[in-house]
Amino acid sequence: MLARPLAGVGAVIAATALAACSGSSGGADPTPGTSTNPVQSTGAASGSAPIAGPSIVPTGSVGPLTADSDLASILATAEATMRGAQSFLFSQTVVSNGQTTVTSLQVDKNSTAMGTITSGTSVTGIRISGLDMWLTGPASFWTDQLKLGSAGQIAVAGKWVLTSRANAAFAAFSYSASIGGVAEELFANTKDAKLTKLGITTVDGVQAIGVSDNAGSILQIALADPYRPLRVDPDPAKAGTTTSTSTVSITQWGAAVPFQAPPADQVISFDSIPKSG
Repeated sequence: MLARPLAGVGAVIAATALAACSGSSGGADPTPGTSTNPVQSTGAASGSAPIAGPSIVPTGSVGPLTADSDLASILATAEATMRGAQSFLFSQTVVSNGQTTVTSLQVDKNSTAMGTITSGTSVTGIRISGLDMWLTGPASFWTDQLKLGSAGQIAVAGKWVLTSRANAAFAAFSYSASIGGVAEELFANTKDAKLTKLGITTVDGVQAIGVSDNAGSILQIALADPYRPLRVDPDPAKAGTTTSTSTVSITQWGAAVPFQAPPADQVISFDSIPKSG
């Protein structure tokens, strides 16, 4: 697959992108909420023949795209556009072993984020504003994350935990719930996949060109400026051959993140949680 679960929020705010991966979570009433750096070009091959991933990210040039653009440049341009975005909403639905997991993560360049991951009736949430970060989740989340004893579990039950983005216990969450973190994981496995450039289609009224990972997922990238990643869809040609499916949409580009701090009576500070006993 082309990508893997987001580290940290991928353990919780879920699987990204061109991989069909799953996670589980839970919690208390969380509400979700292009200038670029050039990449040197060495003239990667174009066309529909699969090419090895390691040549893609380092060699693509960032610039205007057409249907004739080479695969390396299509990916490099889409990644650069995503990293340079003001904001976006990342949404994903993963179906694996009969379980559906839905992720919603809205982020902006000013270190604001609102996100949830829902699996069945369980919801885990994250909210970030500047250096402040609030997290909520079920007992299993806190057991996995902090190895809390019974006193700690009672303290956090039904609460949002307020901590700092500098807290090493949540470093992966802090990074993954950001524009750079989402972009890195969305495009990470292009270095390892064997990819194929597909034809032109229309996604939400925008002309797009597809990139297949030949393992079950297709990434659609806009052919109009801004050249942004639009969707990841299961590959119909691989239906029935994969154990899980992932559908991703990336929308609300440039929209303000509707940040709200949790109500004060639902918040407990990280430092006040009993860490043992």
